[in-house]
Amino acid sequence: MKTLRAKGKILYCPRPFIFYCYRDLMGNVCDKELFEKNKDIINSVKKFQLQMDIKLIETPERDQYLYFKKVVKNRERENIRVLKGFPAEEIIGNYGLIILDYLVSALLPVSIVLDCPTIIYLKDTSYLKEETKPDLEERFYLVNNKSDLEKHISLYASGKLKSKFSSDMVDKYAFPINAGDPGIRISDYMRKKTSEYVLKKR
Repeated sequence: MKTLRAKGKILYCPRPFIFYCYRDLMGNVCDKELFEKNKDIINSVKKFQLQMDIKLIETPERDQYLYFKKVVKNRERENIRVLKGFPAEEIIGNYGLIILDYLVSALLPVSIVLDCPTIIYLKDTSYLKEETKPDLEERFYLVNNKSDLEKHISLYASGKLKSKFSSDMVDKYAFPINAGDPGIRISDYMRKKTSEYVLKKR
């Protein structure tokens, strides 16, 4: 496992608003909890004077964009940008730390193959399956409270937060290692996802 110093920005990919996730019954949370997580992450990054980009998912991004722009402006967070209009897969490999706040995300398998630390901030972990939770903890930093979140971001700020990249996890959940060079397979996957997005926009 390698240590990445906090010279790279943080990428935060928040879950969409609850009214866009009516089918995600297992992972649904109340609005209050969702907004608290947003605030905890933004305030923790500001506390350690780090730079962060907030990348919204493409479909319901309009309402979220207005919301996050207002949150950032009201808290005078000049070190934080809100991004929209393109897939997160295009930029996710350019960051030193990734933060997700829900599991039902297409970025979860993508982050498995990236050799950088990834925090998953879940206030409620009771719905996680016992058979898969150890794998999640082996590959990601599972955090369920603000104090723990700040501790991990502090470690990143001081260059002490290690990547939990694992070839075994890539082989198990993303790309079979024995089927060839995973780097080539991953880049092919990224190109396919971004080209699909471009075609959709035409």
